[in-house]
Parts: sequence; structure tokens; C-alpha cells
Amino acid sequence: MTTDDPFGPLRSYEDSRLGIREMFLVPLVSGAETVAVLSVPLEQMLPCGWIICHSFGMEQLYLQPLEVEVARRLASAGFPVLRFHAQGYGDSALPTDRASFRSQVEGAIQAANLLMESTGASEIGFLGARLGATVAALAAERIDASSLVLWEPVMEGRRYVEALLRSGAVTELASRGREQGESDLAQQLHQTGIVDVDGFPLRRAVVEEMSGIDLHQEISRFSGSSLVVQVSRSGIERADLRRLTGRLASVGGRASLQIVTDPLARMFGLQRYHSSSGRKADTQGDLSEALISRTLAWCLEGLEPDSIRRQEGA
Repeated sequence: MTTDDPFGPLRSYEDSRLGIREMFLVPLVSGAETVAVLSVPLEQMLPCGWIICHSFGMEQLYLQPLEVEVARRLASAGFPVLRFHAQGYGDSALPTDRASFRSQVEGAIQAANLLMESTGASEIGFLGARLGATVAALAAERIDASSLVLWEPVMEGRRYVEALLRSGAVTELASRGREQGESDLAQQLHQTGIVDVDGFPLRRAVVEEMSGIDLHQEISRFSGSSLVVQVSRSGIERADLRRLTGRLASVGGRASLQIVTDPLARMFGLQRYHSSSGRKADTQGDLSEALISRTLAWCLEGLEPDSIRRQEGA
């Protein structure tokens, strides 16, 4: 009788081209099982590990290809990386109506502990896009992380919720030919406690929770290094992101703001694949590559000389 795990080979994958191994894990996060993917280099690992924090609702699905790619590229550069489904998403045990912003923050912190236990990482960085960036910032604040990368972070939860309701109203009109304004959805939310926004349930409790988010005010003691990336069509610096960068620096951290320009900047966080001449076309490929390249360069520039020597001498 053998004790070998017949599914073992299915739980890990090696990419010799990138020089990485990926392992599927089933950790407990926020009190229930979920699925996580740990990406590690085949050679010596750097001491800083990264947690990828996903966004909210359908935005989580639209940004997932970018998050997968940046995780693999970071691992290829020597960093261990963990990405996971917060409760209410993907293959997590709890249903979609259990998803919330605060549970995503708690999940990210628990994922950081898992990454340190699994790889021996002595430092942790958080990375996220849109609302995932806001999650990353709050998680980094809570556990005194060493690094933070924010791609087009959501600064004010109230405005984000308003945008979700507008999107839901547009989808309702396009799919059913029924005109329903943002105020109608807000009224429905007040009466029933839940509305459907692009196929994802938005609960009143989550709206109230998100509406209180002000990222500038939430940052009070993060002392690590941070990169804030603005995705822009014009290249004109946003005042709120400059203010955030100043806030990160004023509480003791080292912060920089970079701008990635792209003609389709407004589509960031939306559907990236479209059918063209019978083929699936990626409309955000160049933007994704720019974001990943900027981030990798920043991460490698921030390495301590001892870390670089340890990796080169491995």
C-alpha cells in the first residue's frame, strides 16, 4: 500500500523558461478554506515575499490575468509570491454574499503569515490594483510590512461605490433594455439590502463599510517603501495620488509616484479581452507590460546589497 499522493503532480507546476515553481494550496483564510497559489523561484529566494491583493466584484476577474503575470514575473526575479481568493471569491468556501472589504484585509494579513511560514520570508510586501491596492495599503499598515505597490488605488470608497452603481445601471439597460438609474439601484439597495452589480451581489453592509474608506486618512504609520502608480491617458499627475504619496512619506516611509500612460487608461479594471476578426484580442497587453516592468524595476532597485550578494552567490 502506497502513501503517495496521487494528486501531488497536479498541485505543482514548474516553468523552466521563467525559472519558477507554482504550488496550489488550500489554506484557512477568514475562518474557511480557500485556494491560493504560491509562486517561488527554482533557485535562491530573496528574503522579501509578496502578497497579491485582488480587487472587488467583477473587477477581481478582469484584473486576474495581470495579477497572475506579475506574480510569475516577481517569482522569476527571485521573490516568493502568494496570491489567493478572499472569502466570497473564486474557489473559496464561503459564498459571494460573504465577501467584504474588511474580510479581504484580514485575509491578506493571514496570507502574509502563510507566506512567511511556507517560504521563510523575513519581509513582506503587498501589491494590488484598484480596490485591491486599497486592501494592500491597509494590510501593510496593520503588520508593518516592508514594501507596498499600489496600482491606481481607490482613494475614496464612496466614489467607488457610486461608480459600481452606475456600472450596474448601464449593464441593466444594455442587457435587458430596461433603464434603471444609479438612484434606482441605491433605492433598491436600501429597501432589499442587496443589488446585483454586473453579476456580483452588492450588500448594503458592504456599501456602508466601503463608503467610509478614505485611504489618505487610513495611512498613519506605514514606514516601509511604497510605489504608487497612476494609470493615465494624459500623463498629468493626479492631485489625490500626489497627496497620498506625500502622506506615505510623512508618516515615516519612502514613497514615489510614477505615471504609466496608455490611450486606454480608462479601461483599467474593466474587461480587457474583446473579439476581433474572430479572435480574442487583449486590449491591455501593453499597459500590463508597462505596469509589471515598472514594478519589477522598483522592487529590484530597493533590494539591500546583502540580498543581491546572497542571491548571486547561491
